[in-house]
Amino acid sequence: MKTLSKSESIRQHLKVAKDKSPKAVAEALKEKGVLVTPNLVSLIKYQSENGRSKAKAKPRKKIKALRKKPKKLLVSDILADTRAKGSVNADIQSLLKAKDFIAKAGGVQKAHALLDAINLLIS
Repeated sequence: MKTLSKSESIRQHLKVAKDKSPKAVAEALKEKGVLVTPNLVSLIKYQSENGRSKAKAKPRKKIKALRKKPKKLLVSDILADTRAKGSVNADIQSLLKAKDFIAKAGGVQKAHALLDAINLLIS
């Protein structure tokens, strides 16, 4: 005769005593010679109640694929653009890039602190 796995023993016991707590089920199975933890009983009990097993579980979306990496914006890029274009349009573009930098930094004070830190690294 084939012996039952711990999980199958828990399922069969839960068919008879569905209203018992996981701890009570673990103790009842211990008396029958099956050593299981209340955690395992809880896992089996509530998995079967929800009707979801590992095979039926919905696959999770890949979070990394959904995240967009922000484009790195450096002060040197802004200065290079201004020098290359050499026009009023370049100044407006620089201001727009600076505005984006401030927004990405989280405000003017944080952007200023970042620029100060870059200045310290350069000098």
